[in-house]
Amino acid sequence: MDYDTTIFDTICHGDNYSENNFFILNAETGSHYDSLFFNTIYGFDSIVRLNLFVRPDFDTLLFDTICQWDSYIQNGFVFDSMPAGNYFDTLFLNTIYGCDSIVKLNLTVNPTYDTLFIDTICQWDSYLQNGFVLDSMPAGFYQDTLYLNTINGCDSIVKLNLIVGQLYDTTIVDYICEGE
Repeated sequence: MDYDTTIFDTICHGDNYSENNFFILNAETGSHYDSLFFNTIYGFDSIVRLNLFVRPDFDTLLFDTICQWDSYIQNGFVFDSMPAGNYFDTLFLNTIYGCDSIVKLNLTVNPTYDTLFIDTICQWDSYLQNGFVLDSMPAGFYQDTLYLNTINGCDSIVKLNLIVGQLYDTTIVDYICEGE
């Protein structure tokens, strides 16, 4: 009498299988089949078959973009207040089956701008520069701010310190003699 047994089992990619008298190092992804020949205690041949399924690991590359000083809290990554630049980071996770999974993030952080202009005009003149429209300004010191977006949609701030110089209207009274 012969005994014929089939075992179905699953491992993760890169794992070794050492169960049921099998020793398989770094099994390949996909179905794996192997046979062992044993004799039963009564001297009969016994065949054990292993149908091994190797679950794949996952290597995912994500690309994303945020604005300077924004936080990035997505896809398992947590970055707080990122300065402008390009970043690359990796998460080592497990799949629902407990196998390794790698998620890579290529994050571009676009700059925001904070620009200060200092300018001077004369009293009652208009200031029409750098996105500001200030009309007929009386003498004094003015600060104004524009909130704009860059071409990448990031907030930018343009500040203007404007000094408006005073015009003087002076009447001079003087006398001269006739013929002088």
